[in-house]
Parts: sequence; structure tokens; C-alpha cells
Amino acid sequence: MKIFALPFLLCFTSSFSFCQTTLSNAQKAYLTVICTRDVPAGAPGVACGIVQNGEILYTHFTGFADLDDSVKISAESRFNIASNAKQFTALAVLRLIEKEKLSINDELGQFFPELQYTSAITIQQLLTHTSGIRDVYDLWGLQGITWWKETFSNQDAINLLCKQADLNFSPGAQYLYSNSNYLLLAEIVSKVSGQSFQDYTNQMFRELGLADTAFESDHQKVKGPIARPYFNFNTWTTYDWIWDIVGDGNLFSTLSDQLRWEQIIQDKRRSPDWRMIIEQSQQKIPGSEGLDYAYGLEFGQFKGESILFHHGSTGAWKATFMRFPERQLTIMTLSNSGKTDVVSQNEAIAAYLLDKTNTTDFLTAPEQAGSDLSLPAVSGTYEHSGGSIFKFAEKEDGLYLVREGRSDVLLERTGPNLWQQVYDPAFKQEFTKDRQGNTLVTVYHSSHAPYSLRKIETDWTNFNGNTLNGEYFNPETGVKVLIEHQGDQTFSIKIGERNRNGELLTPQRMVVGGYRLQFFKEEDQTGFYLSGDRIQKIIFQKK
Repeated sequence: MKIFALPFLLCFTSSFSFCQTTLSNAQKAYLTVICTRDVPAGAPGVACGIVQNGEILYTHFTGFADLDDSVKISAESRFNIASNAKQFTALAVLRLIEKEKLSINDELGQFFPELQYTSAITIQQLLTHTSGIRDVYDLWGLQGITWWKETFSNQDAINLLCKQADLNFSPGAQYLYSNSNYLLLAEIVSKVSGQSFQDYTNQMFRELGLADTAFESDHQKVKGPIARPYFNFNTWTTYDWIWDIVGDGNLFSTLSDQLRWEQIIQDKRRSPDWRMIIEQSQQKIPGSEGLDYAYGLEFGQFKGESILFHHGSTGAWKATFMRFPERQLTIMTLSNSGKTDVVSQNEAIAAYLLDKTNTTDFLTAPEQAGSDLSLPAVSGTYEHSGGSIFKFAEKEDGLYLVREGRSDVLLERTGPNLWQQVYDPAFKQEFTKDRQGNTLVTVYHSSHAPYSLRKIETDWTNFNGNTLNGEYFNPETGVKVLIEHQGDQTFSIKIGERNRNGELLTPQRMVVGGYRLQFFKEEDQTGFYLSGDRIQKIIFQKK
């Protein structure tokens, strides 16, 4: 049965379009239930809004901006919207391109000759995350630095990038999200405009009427009222924000300003001087239509609808928006709570507004049962092409899913080759064999499309783990790694000052937490390539 289904009205023009409508009190009440579901009493919270056809249909504010002073979140509360800022960095670049001061084909080297990259990288590749440049946050993480506990500037990031002798991959060869791309774009805007990035974008925000929006390159000058960020480790805890890097994020804004921005996008007449580049900023870049990222936006599908979206997260601050261009509809949520899931909240609102709460874009269970597979046959380690690892271990009380950094999950058998999580039945695992005889596991859940991992089969005959023992070093990051064999395929790993456990998948490949090590031995050197989420093939040589 449908509950409070939103009646979108059709206008019959030369093509179908969605007209302005209003929400009933019952519909607003249902939306408020969604907006407040992750906000307990006396907690930080969220600011949520909906814009359609250039008009604000709904706003809701819940929770506290400052627990010490009992200040509630309001339309004036400023949030750090994190990576949602990238769309505005891209807009600043487009403004310079429009004024013919910059070209999308300009190369990075003409602005930063100090970078060591031998391959040419273009502005377009920075905008689309196809440059291959390593992510500075992951590089700092490898060095053992908790970045948000430091005060770093854009120049600090560039200094680290200047030490990198190589890229993740050849420019244009693939897509890999890297914050480095957009902080470099911010510095290019500064070099070309002759102003600081903050001054240049402040003028842009004034012209757009976004009075309470600004990149903050000096944490000591951030203007309030701020929705302070809070984590919860048995109690709500805030912290001082001391970060000064801009371009990739660190944009403070209010829900009111962000909804005004959505109004401008939907109704270009609100800002005629910016009309052309705003329209351009909502499209894919010519020549890169195969990519799903451009101008600080992701392109995708939600329940059969085309969407433009982005998610931002920095510390406890979170922000997300979903734009449905064919419906002229945007849903926006900002939060200062580490316990709030703003993405699933936005998706729940979107499903309700679109009257698609019972539809999915993907299979949530196998269409038919497969052949019977025994526990020993499915037990083992499985690897996804993207690098993630699942281990299935047979214990006294059944089959368990074991993943790094998480509690072991008990599974129950529901079919010849099908298991599901005992406490989350929607999380299903289907084991099958491919044509080559490899064992595969396909993972299903209502929150994502199914994906498959292949079981790793390895011959350990004559393998001696002690041959990998030793000290390894990477000069680009100054990081030292110590490896000590513990027995079988397990190792003690020390990365900098942090102790980790390592496990070999094959005699040449090891997983260490979120890192993957590929060992090599050549005539003049022995070592390994280290890869993580947004850093790849960093060379460590054995000393």
C-alpha cells in the first residue's frame, strides 16, 4: 500500500516536464520522520531541504549545532560540506576558461614545473580524476599522519606531491578519485587569476548571492555560527578544526545557501551572468562521455532515474545532494554528527518522492539455486578485482565471514549454495563455479548492486616465508616497513611506527590492513609495490 505518495503533476508541452507542486502536511510529516531518524534527543543533527522547479518545497532542521551552548541547528548554521565543494572549484575553473585565461587542455607542468611527473597531465584530467596523481591524504596516512589533527596548507600538499616520482597510472588511462586533483586546481585558479583562491571564489560567491559560503584557508578566521562536528564514542565529543587546505573541500556553507545554489541551477535566470558556465558545469566534458565524473559531480542512476550527485565527509561533518535534472528536483542534507547516514537518508527521501520505495536497480538475491557446495569447498580467501578481500572460515558452529577491521559474521545456509548473514538476512552470499572451475562468491544486499569475488587457490609447496623478512624503504614518503615471518602465511608488519598483521594471498602478494603488497625480485633490487585505496604501486626497496 502506498503511503503519502507525492503527486507530481505533468505539464503537457512539447515534451513532458514536472510542474511546481506543494507538499501536504502529511507528506512533510513523513519526510520529517526520515530526517530525524538518526538524531536522538540532545544530539547533533541535520539540515535537510528539497528544491523543485526553482522553488524550495521543504526544509527541516533538527539537533544541536553546539552542545555546550545548547544552540540548535538553523538556517544560519554553517557546515563544512567537504567534497561537495569540488563543484565550486570546477566552477571557478570554468569561469577562467570562459574569460579565455585558461584552457581545459592546458598542462599541469606549465603551472607547476617543480612536479617530477614525466607524463603530461591536463586540466581536463584533473577535473575528471583521470590524472593518476596520488591522493595526498592517503600519502599522509601511509606516513602515519592523522591529517585532521594537523594544520596543513595547499603548499604543504604540493610539497608532498613534489616528492612523488611516479603516478598511480598513466594520465587518462583510468579513473581514480584523488583529492590532490582539486587542490591543484585551486592553486591553478590562484596563479591564473592573480588572487588567492579564497579571494577569487569569495567574489564568485558574492555574485551568486551565496553570502554565507566560503572556502576557509585559515582555520583561525572561520566565521560562525558553526555547526560543530561531533563523534560519539559512548558520549558526544567535539574537536577543534585546524585544517587549512582548500579546493578539494573545506568549504563552509549553510543549507540556505546550498538551496539557493540549487535554485540557480534549476532556474538560470536567477544569475544570468553565470548562465552559460552553470549549464556547462552540469554536463559531462566533451570527449569524456564514458566517464561518470566531471566538474565536481558524479553521474549515475537511482531507481531508473538519471541523477547528478556528490557525497562529502570530513571528520564528523557530512553532506550530500541528489539532483534529478529531468524532474528539476534536488534533495540536500548536511550534518555535524558522526552517527548520521546522510546518504541513505537522501536515498530514502528520493525513493519516497519518486514513489519508488519498493523498487531497486539491481538483484538482491540469486534468480535460481545452483549446485550444492560443501563447507570445505566454499571456505577460503576470495579477492575482488578492485582489491577487497573476503575470507570464509569454517568454525564449530558454522561458516563465518571474516574481514579486516570488522567482527566475524556468522552465516546461515538457506540453499544448496546460498548463505546469508544471521542478523542481516538481506546480506546474502552465493557460491558458484565458473567455466574454468574457479570458485566465485557473489554478494547481494538491498543497498548495493551484486558483486563477485574469486577464490584464491595457491600452491605453497617449498615456500619459505623467511625470504620476505627485512627492512624496506620508500624515499618518496620517507616510510620504512619492517617485515617478520610469524608462521605459515602470517607476518608481523611495522609501517613507520604502526604495527600491523600481514597475510600472504600468494607467495608474491600480501594484504596488510587496507594495503596490498606485490613483491618483486629483479637483478639489481628486491622489494614490493604498495597499493591502497587512492595510492598505487609505491615502490619499497629492500635495504
